[in-house]
Order: sequence, then structure tokens, then C-alpha cells
Amino acid sequence: MNGDSACPNCVNQMHKDPTSGELVCQKHSNQIPTPWYKVNLVMEDETNEITALVIGKCGEKLFGVPCKDWWINNNCQMSF
Repeated sequence: MNGDSACPNCVNQMHKDPTSGELVCQKHSNQIPTPWYKVNLVMEDETNEITALVIGKCGEKLFGVPCKDWWINNNCQMSF
């Protein structure tokens, strides 16, 4: 499970600015990033398999807890 960073205003993924190294949103000025879910799943049975990407609010519904709370409860630290 990855803890990616989202803009707290629009929840789009934030990217590192190549000059400053800070995480920035393309739509908003510098923001404090919010952890968000980005989970790759492979589900299979005896007949077939499917892959799925679960992100953001869908991850919160699947795991029943906001990513920020999960991150804190599991003593994780984000590295950028």
C-alpha cells in the first residue's frame, strides 16, 4: 500500500517541483499534502484474475478509515 500525497483542496496528486523539491499542486499554490490511498489489487479465482487500482475516497470506503488516520495509527512517515 502506498501513501501518496494529494492536494487538500482538489485531492489531485501532488508532484515534486524540480527546482524547489517541494510538493505542489498544479491547480493551487503550495499546499501541505494530505496522505491518500493508492492500492494496487490483484483478485483471482480458479477461472480468471483482474487487477484494480483503488485510490482516494474509494480506499477510505474499502478500509473504513481515512488514509491520514491509518498512517498515524501505524506510525508511518511519508518520505518525499
